[in-house]
Parts: sequence; structure tokens; C-alpha cells
Amino acid sequence: RDFVGIASFYGSFVVAISSLIYSGVFAFGFPHLVALHREGKQAAFTRETWKMTGQAAIAASFMALLIGLLVPWLGQQFGRPEFTTNAPTLWLILLGIWLRSVSESIYYVMYARHQDRPIWIGNILQLIVALATNALLVPVFGFIGIGYSAVLAAIFVCIWRLIFLFRFVPARSAP
Repeated sequence: RDFVGIASFYGSFVVAISSLIYSGVFAFGFPHLVALHREGKQAAFTRETWKMTGQAAIAASFMALLIGLLVPWLGQQFGRPEFTTNAPTLWLILLGIWLRSVSESIYYVMYARHQDRPIWIGNILQLIVALATNALLVPVFGFIGIGYSAVLAAIFVCIWRLIFLFRFVPARSAP
């Protein structure tokens, strides 16, 4: 039960970082991205994509670094050494959410391009990858397998999205 509590606690940071990145970066950028694509302004579309990616990377880096340093330290200060002992798992989970946050801008590019099928297929496949890697890695490596799984699932969805970003560029629809 202790590990379930630790995993839930660590998972709460994933939700917090995702929510803050969405509400602080993507909620403002992606409507603009959709409009630029619809208007056929490719140079501005590319600039906006890089801007969103950079903002997400910086914000997620800051939050992950802060959480990754504070949680183990606070665990030690408040007599919860399990948060210090399991810090490598937290760091891997934070790396996974950082990768996922950076690749979310590609999601919005795909959304603007109306690449709906690759979006939902990629999300389902990511779920399968996360489930399979957890089922395989936790019994082999123990609790840290959760962190390995988070990183592998994030890498998978990032690669999936990059493939559709560069290889399968749909023709721009008429305004």
C-alpha cells in the first residue's frame, strides 16, 4: 500500500504540470495556431509552433526541476524518507511528463491540420505502451519500473507525433 500511495502522490504532479502547461501555454496558443493554418500562413504557423514548444519546455522544466528537488528534501524534513528513497522514480516520472509536455505542441499542429485519426490512434497506442511497459518493467525492476514506463510511453507518443509531423503532411484545406 505504501507504494500505491507514493505512486499516487507522484502522479498528482503529472496532473498538475499537465494542467498548468495546458492552461498557461496551449490554451492561448492553439486557437491562434488553428487560425494561422486555416489562413495558410505557414511561416507564422511554424513560428507559433516553435513559440509554444519553447514556452512548454521552459515551463515544464522549471516545474519538474522544482518538484524534483523539493519533494525529496521535504520528505526528509517531514520524516517521510520514502520520498527521498524513491526520488529516482519521481525524476523519471517528471522526465516523462516533460517529454510529453514538449510534444503536446505537435499534438496541436496535428489538430490544426485535421489529423484526427493519428491523434486518437496515437493516444490509444500510448495507453497500451504505458500499460504494457508497467506490466513488464515493474515486476523486473520494482517501483522504479513506473518511472521507466513513464519515459518510454512519452518517447513513444513523441516519436509517433514526429512521424506525422514530418512524413504525413496533409494538403491544406481551402479556407
